[in-house]
Amino acid sequence: GYNTREAKAPRIMTTFGDQICVDCYNNTWAMVTRDSNTEKTELDKKAGIPGLKLYGIVTVASIIPSDTKVKSIENYVRVTIRLDVPCDPRATLKITHPIEYIKNANAAYQGAPVSTGPTFPRLKEIRQSLNMIDIIALEERIPAGVDMDINIIMSNPDISPSRATNIWTFEASSSRTGPNVILNVNYNVSGFKIFGEFSRADISPTVLSPKSNSIIGVWFVLKSALARYPFGVRKALRIW
Repeated sequence: GYNTREAKAPRIMTTFGDQICVDCYNNTWAMVTRDSNTEKTELDKKAGIPGLKLYGIVTVASIIPSDTKVKSIENYVRVTIRLDVPCDPRATLKITHPIEYIKNANAAYQGAPVSTGPTFPRLKEIRQSLNMIDIIALEERIPAGVDMDINIIMSNPDISPSRATNIWTFEASSSRTGPNVILNVNYNVSGFKIFGEFSRADISPTVLSPKSNSIIGVWFVLKSALARYPFGVRKALRIW
């Protein structure tokens, strides 16, 4: 089988207009076994089997850090997202970022640690616990098809997280009907990388004559220390 396209998906009416129905009341299957005789006699029948539940996608247009240097205490990160399915109030946008980027307690930042752009609902409640952020829209729906900015103040670790752990997750849900219903998800968004810097680098040869054998000396000084990896982890210094 295949998932239905948006144009043919069933729609329901809400207080904000019609929208795609991701969990309709008639989303059920029926299983029937029949005899091979000419009358097609039903032998067994099971109705009311819950069907598949479709989710919208949280499209992450960009994750832009203001500082990509290791050990930076204040890194202002702007995340731009877009939803497929609108979320009626009370609506919640849940963001989980790599735990290595938790804000340092010594960060002397200005303003709120988490803020939103002008296209996000104005009346909201923001909760932050470790690397999890909940932005709750209290009176307005979180729109679909609109780019929304979320600004987060973070602190960079000593080195970039591995590719397996440098993952962001996004989840948008609504509790308009009572229970919290997830409408949009994205559980595999690659995060940004951070880098160290060289404070000084020098190149010195033993012979300056063309077409002569020479020994090249390379000296460099790092601005930030590199963490020592355990034995067996691939390490390299590349010089071009």
